[in-house]
Amino acid sequence: MKLSKKISAINALVYKSNKFTFYEHDLGDWFPVYVDLDRFRKSETIYPVFFSHVYCELLYDWCNALGLSYLFTLSEKKYGSDNEIFLSEKTRKVKNKNLNIRLSAYLQHIVKTFEDNQLDVFCPNSVHSIFDYDDISVIEIVRNVMLEFLIKSSDVGVSENLEIFKKNTKRILKLLKKRSEIEKGSRVELIEKENIASEKNDEFLTIEQTAIILKVKRQTVYNWKKKGLIQAHSIGGKVYYKKSELLKVPIKLK
Repeated sequence: MKLSKKISAINALVYKSNKFTFYEHDLGDWFPVYVDLDRFRKSETIYPVFFSHVYCELLYDWCNALGLSYLFTLSEKKYGSDNEIFLSEKTRKVKNKNLNIRLSAYLQHIVKTFEDNQLDVFCPNSVHSIFDYDDISVIEIVRNVMLEFLIKSSDVGVSENLEIFKKNTKRILKLLKKRSEIEKGSRVELIEKENIASEKNDEFLTIEQTAIILKVKRQTVYNWKKKGLIQAHSIGGKVYYKKSELLKVPIKLK
């Protein structure tokens, strides 16, 4: 699946020595940290971090569903990386840092979109942000968790907007899965066609040509064939060797 421009932008945050460049802006008084979500959630102090406090509970649910104990984000320098809630970007406690940062960027991208749209999670931009990732299984988890969160936090149960959200996101997921299956099938078909074409265009060599390719004597070729070290093919009563197979002969034989 081709990555969207938004995902490409998010990925640009991630992979240079695990540095959180944050849209290449000057970080100023902010610094990158891993937030211990359990400690942050239970803390009586509201620490300034990039992600929204309004949706801290939702972020916690997302991270929990995705197996993230820590969220990579930004905090104000004055709180220091020695705070028990924050871990330095160099910490060894966090495993699979690339994946952690990538998922963190994605989840905070969604929250940032909510904020940019006056916390209207049902507006098109908010809904589309959920699908700004290249792993359908992750998208599905995020969508399901959000659906549960919205139902749980609603005073009126399943509202009309929530029903529309549920229906539309289910439809989009179905389309994405179908497209993924088609693309996967296309890749397999392409590989099979390339293999067939390779077989058709393969060159069959005589023993003399084989000896030249392998840079050995003709008798050596015969001895290797007899020992089963190279494969011979009989065509029209004559013996030939496939060039593609000869190129795979272990160096130690040469």
